[in-house]
Amino acid sequence: MLKRYFKAYAKWGRNARVLVLTEPLWSLPFSWFFFYRPIYMREVGFGEAEIGAFYSIPLISQLFMPLVGGYLADRFGRKGVFMLFDFLGWFTSILIWSLSDDRILIAVAFVFEGLVATIYAIWECLLVEDTEPGYRTSIYGAVQTIYLVGSLLTPLAGAIVARYGVSRGFRILSRITLLSIAIMYVVRQIFLVEPRGLLASGGKVGVPSVAGYPDVVKAVLSEPKLLSLVAVNTMSGFMYPMGWAVPLYLTDERALGLDPGVASTFQTVSAIPSIILLVVLTPRIVERRGLANTIKASFLAGTAGMALLLASSKGNYPLALLASALDSLRYVASFALIKTYLNNSIEDVDPKLRAKFLSFTTTLAAVASLPAPTVSGVVYAVNPRLVPALLALLSLLASLLTR
Repeated sequence: MLKRYFKAYAKWGRNARVLVLTEPLWSLPFSWFFFYRPIYMREVGFGEAEIGAFYSIPLISQLFMPLVGGYLADRFGRKGVFMLFDFLGWFTSILIWSLSDDRILIAVAFVFEGLVATIYAIWECLLVEDTEPGYRTSIYGAVQTIYLVGSLLTPLAGAIVARYGVSRGFRILSRITLLSIAIMYVVRQIFLVEPRGLLASGGKVGVPSVAGYPDVVKAVLSEPKLLSLVAVNTMSGFMYPMGWAVPLYLTDERALGLDPGVASTFQTVSAIPSIILLVVLTPRIVERRGLANTIKASFLAGTAGMALLLASSKGNYPLALLASALDSLRYVASFALIKTYLNNSIEDVDPKLRAKFLSFTTTLAAVASLPAPTVSGVVYAVNPRLVPALLALLSLLASLLTR
């Protein structure tokens, strides 16, 4: 099993290796940061609907920044644009979180976080451009596995929160995150290179590609399976921002009512089945049909997980743990499998469209995601149990649409 991963690793491009090897410096602290952020916001006085509205702020920039990013990458080179906007977005926003709980400054932090949308598609390109299609699934699987390892270690963050309280503990986690990503930026700046595919293209780096977004739309509409995949990816974009409500649900007295420190164990339990799926199954998936079937099954597992969470009574820790474990497979579909499917599908149609195709699909997902935090916040304020009910229905629909 591990031999299969090492064999795949040997076939990865240079940038894929650099990004994956430095990914723990991002994924481990951010899995803790994201889990405790909504709990922290409620601790310092934000209401559920208000939290949802604040989570919508960075999504506004996702409506146009991915398209801008696709142009900038073709115009100025992918490495430089990637490093600049990744630093401005994440480092600046986390710095604010580590220093203040002022509402205006928190809004500013979310604005900076939105700048990261500029490099979503560039990240995808840097990951896969110098790697053959058959080995790309293992790249996405490795990235997702690393994030899940961070989730496995969330009880460490829970211990910090239990020791220092939610407010101070969260700021400590933010500072740990700052230190970690600072090291990551230094390493990536040194070792990342401009993709060979771009350097060897018809023009020099700095010349925008000929293919435009109308060509992308035409390609999507001409291929029914590609169209259905874009639709599922867009639905995933709507579901993902609703995830902020789950930590609140676990600790809310109107829902499960667990202690914030104990709630961290859900991250650990949910990571285990996902890691097994990614390590055992993902490297074996190459053909389109295998990818499609696995995506369907993962979304069905997410449906079952959210249905169980909805059915869990207050304090029903075991059933809620099972629900969390099942729902974690939905994230495998969203972040590892769909990304591979998108890259390989556009490769079959026209590989020259990849950068703008990924920008296009990212923008569509962003349009769908924009109302999601606010909607889920308002729905949560009415009745917390409506959130898992809505996620269960959406996961089922995504499974049915996958072709």
